Amino acid sequence: MDRHLDELLQKRMSSPESPEIVESRLSGWWAHKNDLECLRVWVSVSDKERARRIQKREGGEFSDCLQRSQQRQEDDMERYSSLYGIDLDDMSPYHLVIDADSKDESEVFNEVDAILERSIE
Repeated sequence: MDRHLDELLQKRMSSPESPEIVESRLSGWWAHKNDLECLRVWVSVSDKERARRIQKREGGEFSDCLQRSQQRQEDDMERYSSLYGIDLDDMSPYHLVIDADSKDESEVFNEVDAILERSIE
């Protein structure tokens, strides 16, 4: 199922009707591997901040949120490595890596928007 969905995403990203913005855990990797000309952005948060955000969104105990988040990260790392040889810790496909631990959505958006504005000029 993962391969099928990822193939569909890559096909959609490479099509003339591709959306302006594609958000997916592997979209930056697919853009890199398929030589798509676009800005590739990774938004990063620490394990603890990710757990805090999950807790705020879904509720529950912080320790449970942290454990689930870390387990998901481990599972994804193993799956993407096994399926595609992708190391999620390798940020080389990305033009911009944003540390969002202390940033909200609008601050992240403004940072990306500023990069895009500079590239248009």
